[in-house]
This record gives sequence, C-alpha cells and structure tokens, in this order.
Amino acid sequence: MRKIFNFILIGLMIFGFSSCSINDNDELSVKQGELLIKETFKDFKAPKSFMYRTATSFVGNSIPTESVSFVDGENRRTDIQLPGLYDSAKIISIYNADKGFKYRYTENDSEGDKIKISNDGNSTNELEYLLESIENGSFKDYIKMVKLDEVNGEEAILIETYEKNFIGLKKDITMKKWISTKYGIPLKFEIDKESMPDGNAYKFEVTEIKEGDYSDKMIPPKNMKWIEKK
Repeated sequence: MRKIFNFILIGLMIFGFSSCSINDNDELSVKQGELLIKETFKDFKAPKSFMYRTATSFVGNSIPTESVSFVDGENRRTDIQLPGLYDSAKIISIYNADKGFKYRYTENDSEGDKIKISNDGNSTNELEYLLESIENGSFKDYIKMVKLDEVNGEEAILIETYEKNFIGLKKDITMKKWISTKYGIPLKFEIDKESMPDGNAYKFEVTEIKEGDYSDKMIPPKNMKWIEKK
C-alpha cells in the first residue's frame, strides 16, 4: 500500500489561486498542480531532527493505536504500540541510512531483523516520491484536488486522491491527506467509510511535533541478536 499512501501534494498561491481541482485528468489543471508543488518545494528544507506523535483509528471498529516517529537527517524511526497484541509491546522500525541497514524488532525481544538498504534508485520518503511522480508522469493518474489548508495550527496542503481497484481493498477508493509545508510529513490522513470494505472510516492525525536532537534514537540495541534478511 506504500504507493498510494506515500503520495504527497503541496500547493502555494501562485498564478492567482491557492487550490486546484483536477477533473478527468484535465491537462491544464494537472500542469497547474505540478507548478504548485515545484514552486513550493524549490527551496524546501525540513528541520534536521524532530519527532511526531500520531493517533490512528478505524472509526467504529477498532482500538485506536499510537505511533511515535523520529527523523534525523536521512535516518528515521517509528515506534508503534498495538493494544492487546505482542503484550502491548512496541514494534520498532529503524531506517539507518548511515549504517546502510533497516532494523525491525519488538520491544523486550532478544532477536530482530536486519535488512540491507537497497540502492535501487527508488525514493525513500514521501516528498521525493511525489516529485518523482511528477517527473515520470504518474502524477496525473491519481490526483483529484489540491488545496491550501491547516491542521492544528500547522500550515498544510490538502490533497484528495482517487484510485480504481486499489491494491489490497480491490475496490475504488477516495483518500485525503494533509501535508505539512514545514516538515514535509502527513499531518492527517483519511479514507472515507464508503471506500473501506468493512464500512468503517480509517484515519490518522499527528497530535504532537517537537524539534530536538533525536540522533540517539537511530542506534539499534547492542544486546540483540540480529538476523540478516534480504
């Protein structure tokens, strides 16, 4: 599901407008959307190190889960807690570009997975993926609307996407994502209940962002047995 989940759009008021609706892949509207993104990210630089806390829920049919993510340059880490699973221990994923490995493990376990980062040329973050989609022409295939907005006081761009026969759900879905213009991360994400097979809406929202030095979070535990996997 990464393909569609990692699509990001950022818009800025240029050419006299701050939103762009794209109907039936209208060529002019698509080009306007591309210009909005390129102009906004022309000099984009996110803070080097920060953390953000996210609350996730399947509305009406699930216990909410919480995750905490850390960013330090090209390195990233996410801690996810699933109530009732794995004795409610955290599931931790570290992407350490400095070491060239990804690490996955469950808190309090003695073993974890160690996976070499593939240098296949594919992007590793949402912003790079978005810009690549503009360059390779796939941008026009999923965009419905781009709009300047705000989430909990943070400036954001709302993007609405649509994809037919979406992978995993095997049906057409509509999604909305709000992207921070300062941090380049999703601040809020929603799939409406009509798009979900069980009729329950899915959403997540960032509840806290804090800048600081989180380089120590990118170091995998030394007392763990790492099993290398491809």
